[in-house]
Amino acid sequence: MITADFAFAADLHLRPHAWANRPAVRDDAYHSFLQIVDWCVRYRAALVLGGDIFDQRRPDARSLQVFSSGAARLAEAGLRIFFVQGNHDHSDPPWPALFPCTTALADSHPLKVGSYRVGGLDWQPAGRLREALAGVGACNFVVTHQSWHEIQQAGIAEGRISEIAWPCEYLLTGDYHGMRMLAVDAGGRRLFVGSPGSTCMQAINEAPTKFFFSVCRTDHGPAVTPIRLRTRRVANFRIESEAAADSLLQVRLPRFLQLADRYRMLTDLPETLWMPLVRISYPAELPDFHRRVSDLFGQHVHLFLNPMARTEVVDVDFDGLGPSAFSSLIAAARTLGGDAPHVEPLCRLLAARDIPAEYAAISEEFMGPVR
Repeated sequence: MITADFAFAADLHLRPHAWANRPAVRDDAYHSFLQIVDWCVRYRAALVLGGDIFDQRRPDARSLQVFSSGAARLAEAGLRIFFVQGNHDHSDPPWPALFPCTTALADSHPLKVGSYRVGGLDWQPAGRLREALAGVGACNFVVTHQSWHEIQQAGIAEGRISEIAWPCEYLLTGDYHGMRMLAVDAGGRRLFVGSPGSTCMQAINEAPTKFFFSVCRTDHGPAVTPIRLRTRRVANFRIESEAAADSLLQVRLPRFLQLADRYRMLTDLPETLWMPLVRISYPAELPDFHRRVSDLFGQHVHLFLNPMARTEVVDVDFDGLGPSAFSSLIAAARTLGGDAPHVEPLCRLLAARDIPAEYAAISEEFMGPVR
């Protein structure tokens, strides 16, 4: 049996449903959290949480109950939870502090967790991040919940790991919803950086395989190892033609459902997680695809359909166009779009008084009733 110092998980986002408009997709966050608790009890390891434990600053009653149950189980085993807060669940006092065996890392100097000293910092806005980190004492691990440029690699980040003088050799962080492990040159030292990612799907375009980290002492220093969670099955398909659509509906999706059913039996998933998530990107002009896939598989999977509009380059001769050609958005759409089939629906949407209702009407005309 391995001997672990602690488990690290982040972005649990405890809430009943990841998608408010899909109430049947439920309990994913709870199942992942309780798996991590089971692992900690089995291997006698503390649990360190890297923020966004709850999905909002005022969690719902069921999420609080699930967290309380997990905390009580750890307390009975003589184990503790150490945590920092994220941008989603930041509150004063912190919600986890209301339960037994919990300690806020941000409220103290670095603490002994297993064989190591661990410091932490609650989520900080970009303008206060560097100053706040300067207050964390020397330790082996620092735990944060921040968007780091080196991890997300795109978009606006709150900080750059390489520009900070770190008081540690290991950074464990939440916020990014994918698993990443890398080494960064920072402040004259080589820093190991680990992001386990979210513990269940929070958006349909996330990586579907979910993890937490095991941290164990070895003769060569800490070993940080991803541990895969048993989660709801997810598939992402992209088709470009009617022939590909036929293949998907007749062969690929039935095969995926067979594999998902086998996985369910092997992993003993709870019944609420049996139905997979399936995202399909397809040409918007593909005749009747929405209705066909919904009729065949709408009762067996949670469908996320992504109709893709065809991209066309339109050459417009601006010579001789009068000022009326661009007198309004509708006029501009007709001038630039010409006879393209999407122009009239776009103009209807631009002219509508009730935009959501008009959008729903157009969607039903093009794709059939939404299930």
